[in-house]
Amino acid sequence: MLRPLTLLITTAAFGDIVGDPTAYMSYDIWSQDEDGFFSATVSSAVYTEPEQQEVVGLPDGALLVTIKIENDWESTLAIEDLDIYVGESTSDISALVMPGYFTDEPIERQMEYFYNAPDYVDFAYETGLFSWDWGFSDDTTTDSLAPGESATVWILSWAENYTSAPGVLQGDGTATVFETFMPDLETIPVPAPGALALGGLGILTGGRRRRS
Repeated sequence: MLRPLTLLITTAAFGDIVGDPTAYMSYDIWSQDEDGFFSATVSSAVYTEPEQQEVVGLPDGALLVTIKIENDWESTLAIEDLDIYVGESTSDISALVMPGYFTDEPIERQMEYFYNAPDYVDFAYETGLFSWDWGFSDDTTTDSLAPGESATVWILSWAENYTSAPGVLQGDGTATVFETFMPDLETIPVPAPGALALGGLGILTGGRRRRS
């Protein structure tokens, strides 16, 4: 399901998240079938430092992972969804792991790629699968990540550490696997129910204060 709470990081915050991340990796990937191919660059970054969190409006103790996808201009196929498998977990941590995506990108970064955010995001803790998809809305302009388009998705969590996990980019009849950073879900401390509720409130109020 789409979680509006997780979409509170704004375009301005994304524009500010340009400092050196704690960790960074980037891959050039390729997938082909009889109808064509897509070639893309996938980069993943981890933000853990207090000053980074202050810039993007995150609560203390949170860990942010961003994943940027750029479908090359030379591609002949669009990208339709991104899936990342992290292993099964329980409902105890479901409120402490929140996937989302940036809805826009600063104009100066759109000179090389047009920005096209996905319109669906989900974390199914029972199966351990994060999913971002294009094409769930009635807007035909967002039905896929076309050649020459980019998108940045993210995962906010209260994990104490990060790890890597396999990700899958899929097009129409073709797919490819890559490695990306992810929060280490096994390092998430599960608080008492009352503390969890206060933590969720902090996301709403803290982020808004910094953007006012």
